[in-house]
Amino acid sequence: MAKEKKKLTPTRIIIGSAIWVIAIAFIIINVNNSDSKKEDSTAEESVSTGESASDEQEANAEEEESEEPASVQIDLGDDSTFQFGDFSFELEEAEITEKDGGAVLKLDTLYTNDSFPDETSFMQAAIFYVKQGEEDLDEVTGVMSDPNSDYYYKNDTGIWVPIEFEFELKNLEDNITINVEPMNEHEGVSVYTISLN
Repeated sequence: MAKEKKKLTPTRIIIGSAIWVIAIAFIIINVNNSDSKKEDSTAEESVSTGESASDEQEANAEEEESEEPASVQIDLGDDSTFQFGDFSFELEEAEITEKDGGAVLKLDTLYTNDSFPDETSFMQAAIFYVKQGEEDLDEVTGVMSDPNSDYYYKNDTGIWVPIEFEFELKNLEDNITINVEPMNEHEGVSVYTISLN
């Protein structure tokens, strides 16, 4: 039995077209709904991810802050220059900083050869030491033992030389004294005290 082909009538064309239009519309609506659900969930995820990212950023910032060594700038005031017969020595900046589980005193200084007839280094001009309580502090950068450092630099009359020191502190309670004793036996020791209390 052969199937009889049905003729395409205008009614059948309209009904067939209507079914196709409804089917296509249904597919489009479902696709749009699933896209908007994905967008909503993506938006919700990005909001929650944004919040967690924001939380992570804050945690990282706090972590970085805690990793940065704490430091305290010391106000040296006006009496931080030692004036001697042939040279002057100025404490420019002082800062206490955490380092390697302890603390160091960083000193930025200027040595000026005021009237030595020859080129003279600060090491030749004075005995320089820093104490905390009754204990001498160790200079930890090596500037006082390196013959190529600014501490050993021989400068002409009228020339100043910046010298940077770091001294390992014993504690954060006892006062620190910076002592400059000229090699000239006629001048006494000059002392600058940094109070930590």
